[in-house]
Parts: sequence; C-alpha cells; structure tokens
Amino acid sequence: MGEVSIKLRYINRNLLTRGLVVFTLQLFSGFTPVMSATILAEARCHEIAVPALNAAEAIRRLAKQTGAKLLFGYELAKTRPTQPVKGCFSVARAMEIMFKDSGLKGVRSSKGAFVVVSIEPAVRAPKP
Repeated sequence: MGEVSIKLRYINRNLLTRGLVVFTLQLFSGFTPVMSATILAEARCHEIAVPALNAAEAIRRLAKQTGAKLLFGYELAKTRPTQPVKGCFSVARAMEIMFKDSGLKGVRSSKGAFVVVSIEPAVRAPKP
C-alpha cells in the first residue's frame, strides 16, 4: 500500500520528439502523480518556420510562434547569423538548429525561461 509503479515506454525517438510518451501508471492509496508543466512543454512539438535571420529577429519569431519565454541581450544577438528552422520541434531543439555555428546557445533557467548566451570565449584586449 502506498506504492507507485511508473513505467515509461517510449514509442520511438520521432514520437518522443513530438511529445508522445506512453505512461503506464499503477496507483495505490489515492496517490496522484503530478507531471511538471515545464517537462510537458519541453517535450511539446511546435510547428516552427523561422528563416535565416540575425539572431535577435530569429529569437523574436521563435518566441512568437511557440509562446516560449526567451531572454537575450540585443547587442549580443543583433550581429549573429542563424540557420533556418522549419518543422515540428521542441523549443530547445529549434534553438539548437537555429544557433548552429552562431556562437550562441539557449539555456533553460530554473524558472523555465530560456536564456540565450554566448558560447564563445571572451576576447581580452591585448596588454600594452
């Protein structure tokens, strides 16, 4: 009594990408599992169509199309080129594709928003 058995079966990687996960729950003693909204949103597939743009504009379009909270520094993003993204992707996967070879990366914050950061090492001014 009081035990919970949760078995996760993944249909295949394609369906997982689309957020389809089959859960078999065996519940006893009135225990109710709660799945985090953040986890569900992360696995959710969004239909995305963002052309190759500067990162600032691409991030704005991605946020508008997905409803995700994306935080970025305009000065950091305005000169960085992005790759086009078209298809059904999670927000995290869309950013991986978009930021390929741009020196940028989307990192999920503890509050659930994505923060766009530079992955290139800081350039130091030469010493005189």
